[in-house]
Amino acid sequence: TKLYFLGESLHPVACRACHRLHYESQSLGLCDRWRRQAESLYRRAGCHIDDSFYRKPKQMHWETFNRLIDRAQEYEDAFLELELSRLTARFRARFPNVDLD
Repeated sequence: TKLYFLGESLHPVACRACHRLHYESQSLGLCDRWRRQAESLYRRAGCHIDDSFYRKPKQMHWETFNRLIDRAQEYEDAFLELELSRLTARFRARFPNVDLD
């Protein structure tokens, strides 16, 4: 068990559970989790989420590369669609008289 130091508390050295600490990923929303998953898959494929062209790394099979890119694009499309729907809802709430269709 790892122990963490929190300075000026009653018990300054304790485990994560005792200090009620959590990992950053545990407090992410759905959209952020999907974006993070897409970034992870692109990174595993040797690419970046902002790349417009994907180059397969040497020693990686084409099947593996294509599978990683396809899954990453699915997550990217999902989080972009969710983000767009949230922005559209906020815009409609703020400007109810504007027709977006």
